[in-house]
Amino acid sequence: MVTRKQPAPVKKLVWRITEAAPLGEFVDPHAVAPKPEPALPEATVSTGGWVVSSFELLHGADVTEGYDTVPGDLFDLLFAAPAPPPKPPGAA
Repeated sequence: MVTRKQPAPVKKLVWRITEAAPLGEFVDPHAVAPKPEPALPEATVSTGGWVVSSFELLHGADVTEGYDTVPGDLFDLLFAAPAPPPKPPGAA
């Protein structure tokens, strides 16, 4: 005669949404819930850095190009007016 083995007990899990897991997670209903870690204090002093950069990207930044920083001769050399196109042959 063949004897049948008893199936292993299935561990029961439940889906739970908590503050620590706002999207939910599977947890053991008989397990002790871990204590939440205390919240870190908010930073009150900021020296800028990425925060200032992000704020400027969000609200726009004022850009001023000072033309007086480049000497006039160099400016004219770099941004000279284009030469007129050559006249076609036979044109008056």
